[in-house]
Amino acid sequence: MKYGIRSIVIDKTLIKSNKLITDKNSFYSYAIKSVLKNSYGEILNAKIRIDGSGDRNFRRSFLGYLRRELNSKDKKILANCKLVDSKTNVLIQMADMIAGSINRYYDAAKTDSKTYRNIYHGRMGVPITKKSPSRAFFNHAPMLVP
Repeated sequence: MKYGIRSIVIDKTLIKSNKLITDKNSFYSYAIKSVLKNSYGEILNAKIRIDGSGDRNFRRSFLGYLRRELNSKDKKILANCKLVDSKTNVLIQMADMIAGSINRYYDAAKTDSKTYRNIYHGRMGVPITKKSPSRAFFNHAPMLVP
C-alpha cells in the first residue's frame, strides 16, 4: 500500500492555554486543526476519518470548529469529517500503530526507539529529528496521505 505520513509532535509541558491543558476535547480539536492548517497548501478538500464516536455535542462542536478554522471562501481544507470505530477500520488501526511508534521514538526512556522509527521511515513528509524536548508527546493518530 502506498501512503505518506503527516504528523505533529506536541510537548504538552509547553502549552500555556489553561483550556488546552484541562479540556481534552479542546486540545484534541486544536491538534487536529494544527496538522491540517500547517500543510503548506498540500491538503485541500480533505476527507478526514477520526477514531472515536464521541457524544453528539462534542461531534457538532468539533466539526463546526474545524470548518470555521480551516475553510474560507477562497480555500477549502476540510471537505468532510467522520468519526469512525477503530475496531472496524484498518486505516485507523494503522494510524494508531504509527502514532505509537512516533511517540516511542520521542520517549527518551526507551532504548528501542530506532526500531520503531523504521516502521514509518521514508514515509514522512518532513524528516523527524530529536531536536524536540525529550518529553514530547504525540497525541492521537497521524494523518495518512495517499
